[in-house]
Amino acid sequence: MKPAWTDKLEELANDLVGDISNIHWPTDRKIIHDKVWGTRSFESWEVAIIDMPLVQRLRNIHQTSLAYLTFPTALHTRFDHSLGVCSGTKMLAKEVLNLKEDKSLWHHLIAAALLHDIGHGPFSHLSEEVYAFKPNFFDNLIYNNSGEENPPFPNGSPHEVIGALLLRTEAIKHFFSKLNSKYDMRLDPELIGDIIAGNEYPNQLAASSLVNGPFDADKIDYLRRDSAFSGVPIALDFERLLHSLEVYDDKLAVRIRGVVSAEQILFGKATLYSTVYHHHKVRAADCLFKGIVERMFEMGHNFNGRTLENPADMLRFIDADFTKWPLKLHKHDQSLDHLLKLLSRRELPIRILELSTRAVEEQNLERLFRFRNPESSDTHIAYNELYKIRQKILSVIQSKFNNRDIDIGEIWIDLPRTPKLGEGTFITEKNELKQISKVFPTSQWVDYYKLHRYVGYVFGPRRYKDIVKRAAKEVLEQEGIIFNSLG
Repeated sequence: MKPAWTDKLEELANDLVGDISNIHWPTDRKIIHDKVWGTRSFESWEVAIIDMPLVQRLRNIHQTSLAYLTFPTALHTRFDHSLGVCSGTKMLAKEVLNLKEDKSLWHHLIAAALLHDIGHGPFSHLSEEVYAFKPNFFDNLIYNNSGEENPPFPNGSPHEVIGALLLRTEAIKHFFSKLNSKYDMRLDPELIGDIIAGNEYPNQLAASSLVNGPFDADKIDYLRRDSAFSGVPIALDFERLLHSLEVYDDKLAVRIRGVVSAEQILFGKATLYSTVYHHHKVRAADCLFKGIVERMFEMGHNFNGRTLENPADMLRFIDADFTKWPLKLHKHDQSLDHLLKLLSRRELPIRILELSTRAVEEQNLERLFRFRNPESSDTHIAYNELYKIRQKILSVIQSKFNNRDIDIGEIWIDLPRTPKLGEGTFITEKNELKQISKVFPTSQWVDYYKLHRYVGYVFGPRRYKDIVKRAAKEVLEQEGIIFNSLG
């Protein structure tokens, strides 16, 4: 049985498709200039998909969540990225798989590339983190805790599954029926959704992995785009990668002589994680947003005329709902009003304590690091355990320091996920398929990252830094986390 919130997707899809009777169906191709891919051409049927409110909404979702508060030029959006993924998919499909002759597969891959991010809520992957606040949002969809049936999207992330479910609604099926008739196409929205969520196009695993796989156009675009707009340079020779890829045993693999291209993806990903995605100010802003949503989930508030209780509700919001200036603040909840003001003014929590092997003995730190990479079905368990520690810190602040001005939404123990490097990446050597770990020491590099580069934090409000630090240390030491002089 699917979660009850999925029933809301039909109404949502109606709103995100709009009035089909009034759709202007493009007749000409469109030329779009892209910072990353250069000047690209889009066919009229592709433009029809791009023009859907479902896709246009992505103009209002920042690609790198709240990173623009720290990296001012990182203002690119999921819309820009989706067009880029489409351009990358075309190049990979044409040069590596020579798919231009298989019209059906070609069309489905392009449509999947354009639509792969339609399930994103505000601030992209940040909205996925808050799904951990409530258990079982994706039970019987991604994972199965009931034992009743096999989940339909075992390889999907939350936003990919939401996208796949949207593409199964009657409203979107009706749109594609009209599009197929208009352009003499045979697009199946359910099949597009399967590709997005990591399910294989029938008997075409290598082709499906162009959109969702270790060398997919999604990964290539976000590495190039996030680097370009954040201003953090990485080396990624896409042209070399393009000529190094091949299909072997229906898997997309890199020839051994082009392994440097695969290594560039791994190093580029690690660089952006440590420099941009896990930058302490970026994570502080992320935590403040999570505090806002945590409060909204807890109180079931009506916010600007909308409730926020589940993933379907999340898609009725865009980034500006939480940051627009001047804000329409929540007059009936001082806590929520306070957190919204802090985010809109960029009054971010600050680093109170560092959680790393530099500041804490490693054997003690593992008590916390067990919450760092929970299984997808256990994210709510990790959240609940850390929430209890946050509550204890707040309790000490209130009882020992007689301070009741601090909101729990300002106190966070932040343990971001470590990047996955090289999983599912194959190399061909002497007509043999090998995991990249047999050629490049990926596991050792991940271990090095965890030991020397990874940092978690306790965040708290600047105005009460000393109080929060003393309270957090007291509580964490009770949990067995002993800080050294660097902590």
